[in-house]
Amino acid sequence: MKSRVLLPSLGLTALAITTIPAQAQYTAYDLGYGLARAINSFGTVVGSSGSLESHHAFSYSGGVMTSIGTLGGAYSLANAVNSSGVIVGNADYNNNGDHHAFRYSDGVMTDLAPYLVPIGLTGLSEALDINDRGDIVGVAYDAQGMQHAFLLVVPEPSSAALSLLGATTLLLRRRFARRLSGR
Repeated sequence: MKSRVLLPSLGLTALAITTIPAQAQYTAYDLGYGLARAINSFGTVVGSSGSLESHHAFSYSGGVMTSIGTLGGAYSLANAVNSSGVIVGNADYNNNGDHHAFRYSDGVMTDLAPYLVPIGLTGLSEALDINDRGDIVGVAYDAQGMQHAFLLVVPEPSSAALSLLGATTLLLRRRFARRLSGR
């Protein structure tokens, strides 16, 4: 592949040759009956796996597949995983196929629906992606059945909380220094 690069300030035209990389070599892994949905930079794969009657969201890492459960129903699907291993998706909360967005971290699946109620999203919901900060995007429905996009943002620490943390740290340092000096 060739492309021309113009350098008008020098009155020159250079010819740049771009090479196409060699065919990549892959190793395939069968993750079972289901759907692999996303992979993070550490190789953790998430999706849904199971049988015709029941599918559960999973996390696959280091050759080990782990079911992360549901919110009470028979189905869940993991849609994304960030570099900290936090997983988001949707899970049934009853056996009628009704589902809510979830966040899964440290062995705990959290229903995100209560965070959507204040903005009028009281129906079904699904978390579609999460960034490394922990912010989550997805889709949810209002009481009239209208679809809305949502964004859940991890709150920044307040300046009052940061000031309190700084004052506490300063106080502890002074006490520690006094103990060391024998006062």
